[in-house]
Amino acid sequence: MRWRTIVFVCCLFTLIFVGINVFFFNVTSMSFKDS
Repeated sequence: MRWRTIVFVCCLFTLIFVGINVFFFNVTSMSFKDS
């Protein structure tokens, strides 16, 4: 039970981290296109 919770939290943080990186990458590329 404990092990699965730890793995789930790790996966969740990884997804959030990747999502934020992709979001910032899209924002920066869009701002570069404008200028």
